[in-house]
Amino acid sequence: MMTKNLLVIPITFLMLMLTNCGDRRSCDDVICGNNQSCINGNCYCLDGYEGPECQTIAAQKYVGNYTVVANCFQGSYIGSPFDFILWDGAYPNRITFGNFMNQGSVDAFIYTSPSNEGNIIEFAVNRGSFQANVSGQYLNNTGAGDILLNVQYYFGSQYGECQLTYYKQ
Repeated sequence: MMTKNLLVIPITFLMLMLTNCGDRRSCDDVICGNNQSCINGNCYCLDGYEGPECQTIAAQKYVGNYTVVANCFQGSYIGSPFDFILWDGAYPNRITFGNFMNQGSVDAFIYTSPSNEGNIIEFAVNRGSFQANVSGQYLNNTGAGDILLNVQYYFGSQYGECQLTYYKQ
């Protein structure tokens, strides 16, 4: 009986080791295409690129004029009901909001999701008495390419949390 129990322990340990190591694949033998990198044996688009072969620059779909609708949970929206987004072509993962919450131009960064879509946006603003942390995503619900942003900000001593929806014109 004791010998049987002693065999169970090493076999259980070996099974645990094989199970835990089995889901980590190596990138040693993986060759990814342009604008891609290997993670755990799979090729993914670099930030700012998207598409099945990572051939599309995601920033291009953001460029345009937008109507901004705010839904604030705390505080109030201090921005304009209109904004625009530019891309200067220098970096595939950087766009510029023309007048974010009346604070002038602000650079935002595009991150590519595991599904190879450049739909994640993040940026921070630190302009004197105005500070904000922003995260959001590109939506294609209407076919026009809208953007949903979650904003936490301080304007002087006023704290606010708003959800901004940018409707592309």
